[in-house]
Amino acid sequence: MLIIPHQGGRPATLDTLDPDLTPFLEVVSVWGVFEAFAREAYERGYPVGLVGGSDDHCGRPGTAPPDNLDKHNVSGGLMAVRTTDLTRESLWTAFTGRRVYATTGARIDLSLTVDETPMGGETTAETPDPTAVVHGTAPLAAVDLFRGPDRVTTRDLTDGADRIELRWTGARSRARDKLLDWSGGAALDRGRIVDVEPFGFDHPADGPTRRRPDAVFWDAGTTGDHQGVRLRLDAPAEAQLRVGTDPASTSLRPADIDRGSSRRVSVEGVDARLTVARTGEATDYDVTVSFRDDDPPAGTHPYWVRVRQADGAMAWSSPVFVSVE
Repeated sequence: MLIIPHQGGRPATLDTLDPDLTPFLEVVSVWGVFEAFAREAYERGYPVGLVGGSDDHCGRPGTAPPDNLDKHNVSGGLMAVRTTDLTRESLWTAFTGRRVYATTGARIDLSLTVDETPMGGETTAETPDPTAVVHGTAPLAAVDLFRGPDRVTTRDLTDGADRIELRWTGARSRARDKLLDWSGGAALDRGRIVDVEPFGFDHPADGPTRRRPDAVFWDAGTTGDHQGVRLRLDAPAEAQLRVGTDPASTSLRPADIDRGSSRRVSVEGVDARLTVARTGEATDYDVTVSFRDDDPPAGTHPYWVRVRQADGAMAWSSPVFVSVE
């Protein structure tokens, strides 16, 4: 028997968890993305992996689109299993060994090792060196490395710096009413917007709705997932870009945002924030990304990664549990 805690209409709590019955928990479904749930588990010291699910109750495993109920604005997630064959015995061994990972529905191929120990495994290292191998379904934008609940670093996989990315994420709460409305727009006080590249809009009612030469407007809502637009601008250095949504607004000069820097506005909710950053073009579908954590604290730490594609799809590995003396 397995127990899989999740954050749907009736969110699970982590006050009591039996690791023998709960090798992993759900981090994404049609209800949204629940990364805060995973971080809480690691803060509590639970040795769990991460999986995705559908939870749309419609009998469409692997195909769970958004609906019109103002609750499910994202596609259902997927649980992926790393195993040599599809026998019941091999699958059960992979489940209990936490050799699993989660995606937002895209068939992303992801593996993670630390000193050749695969995800779900345990090892010892003075300076852990996680390596992620990713085969995407769209160009890959970034890989984020986490140690327990904390993000250690991000590997940006884009080239150049000709785009301003507006990204919003978060949920209203962990309860049934998760949807956070990010509808709004962005406008330049001088210059023009040359191109608009939307990402992360699963629901057909969401996305850019209209444009002017100097502005773009959108309908949007998140339940923990990431949405946004990337803008290519033809504007003087003194131009101001104003971004306005109901939860958060900001005004800045795009010329002041360098590659690797960002402007972040946090708002009330679960991991709710608006981020303005400079980025380039993502082109690679297949990457191997190696990290090195040079000064980790003593103890046992779950190292895991989050993959972000340019189209907004994401994947989360289960951790490798590393003991540092």
